[in-house]
Formats: sequence, structure tokens, C-alpha cells
Amino acid sequence: MNNIAKIELSWKLYQQDVQVDKIARSLKKDRSTIFRWIRGIKFYGIRAFIKRYTQAKRRKRVKRIDHRAENLIIQRRREKDGVCGQKIVWWLKKFHNIKVSVAQTYRILGKHFVLHSAWKKWVRRPSLPKATKPREVIQADTVDLGNLFTINFIDTFTKEAVSVIVPDKTSVSATYALERAFNFFDSTKWLQTDNGSEFKSIFRKHAKRYCQGLRQITPYQKEENGFIESFNRTIRRECIGWRKYKLTEKESLQTYVNKWLDEYHMERPHLSLNLKTPKEFINSWVERRLQA
Repeated sequence: MNNIAKIELSWKLYQQDVQVDKIARSLKKDRSTIFRWIRGIKFYGIRAFIKRYTQAKRRKRVKRIDHRAENLIIQRRREKDGVCGQKIVWWLKKFHNIKVSVAQTYRILGKHFVLHSAWKKWVRRPSLPKATKPREVIQADTVDLGNLFTINFIDTFTKEAVSVIVPDKTSVSATYALERAFNFFDSTKWLQTDNGSEFKSIFRKHAKRYCQGLRQITPYQKEENGFIESFNRTIRRECIGWRKYKLTEKESLQTYVNKWLDEYHMERPHLSLNLKTPKEFINSWVERRLQA
């Protein structure tokens, strides 16, 4: 017996003053379902209620969109790596006068790309990389200096570091810092950052030229970026301090930081490097490799 027949039978029994509990047991339905049926029949009438019930149970047809719109969605996603569906909808409407829903956009993207939700706290990530040689793992982070920012990079094996002063916390500035940093580092196996917005979009696209793998730390787990966090404290304590800097001080501050970095690499011993400077440590590591 289908549900339509059960609805008709439940109404007949109810009109014969049969209790709802007995109707529910005889039809093997929950009593709350029988109550909803009877309430709906009283309001709409038996035929109108059955018609509404049938229409509600029909599967909604997915509205199809033309191939031009689908191709434009795919093209936009490839041009702007990681752009969200809402921005694609806005772009289609503004520049192509095409109206597409966000849901339709994501359905099309899901056919051609691997999609991830915005909240990634519990998403499986690559295991925490551990360096066994130079240029294997480089960590990056941003330090707020008021109206300026410094984007720091450190080789976790040799403790060599680069610090680039930028005027804002955007992916364009982070990409500029990336180019400057890898003039020094050349390349790396892993580049690890936090989840800041400056390390997304353009930054990720350009970073692939210098590294084999990109990894973002688990949200709120700063210990995964322990080397760069330690360097951030060091550069504050020994060089830039905790004061707020003005935009006009950008060039002079970069010069001052570069001078300190020369001392950091050439003269400052590190406990983690057996009281060697980064320069001494990498030279001794190369010598051991040549002798082996």
C-alpha cells in the first residue's frame, strides 16, 4: 500500500471516529505523521492535499545552463586559481550579462575541479615536513609593524633568513617578498606558511615556481611554524623592536634590517647549530658532504 492510499484510508478511519493511535498502528506510521495528514486534509480538503503531497514528493529538475556559460565558468576558475563561486557569478553578470546561480556554478566546478570548503580545520593536510638538508623546508610568516609589515622567511635546517619590508598585508606584497627571498634561497622542496590571506591567490601561483610543495599549517597551531615564530621574536628583540613604523620609514628600515641580517648570518652563533653562525654551519655541512 503506497502513501496516497494510506492517506485516504487514514481520513476515512478518522471520519469514523477511530483514534489516531489505532490508525497509526494499523497503517504502521508514526502518530505525528497521521496528525499532519489529518490537519492538512482539514485545511485543504482531501483531493487538494493529495495533489500537494504528490507534487512535494517529486524530484525537482535541475535547471540546465548553456555550454557558453559553463565554458566561461571553467575558464574563469583556471585563470584565477581558487576563485570562489560567488565571484564567478558576479563576473558573469557584469561582463557577460549571464545570470547563473551560485549552486549551479559550484555544480559545474565540482565536475572539473577538486573543491574544498572554506573551513579547513579538520581537513587532512600533508604531514609536517622535517628538514634533513639545506633548502628542504622554508617557513614564512608576516609581522605587523604598524603601517608597515615584514614578511620573514627561514630555512629550518641552516637557520638562514630573509626579511622583506612591505607597505601592506596583501598577496601582491607577499609575492614581491617571495621574489626577493628566493633570489637568496633559489628553491626549496617545501614552503610552509600560516593561513593568512596574504599567502593565497597570487602568492600561491608564484610560489609554485620555487617549491615542489606548499603547506599551510593547521589553524591555531602556531607551533607547526615554530622556526619562523622563533625568528620573529629574535628580529623584534635584537633589531626592529615593538614600536609602530610609518610608511615613510620603509627604505631606511629595510636597510637597517639588511645590516642586522648580515650580522645574523656571519657573526651571531646559534645554540641549535652548535654555537655556529648559519654561514659557518652551511660551509661545514658542504665540507662533510664533499668528504663523504
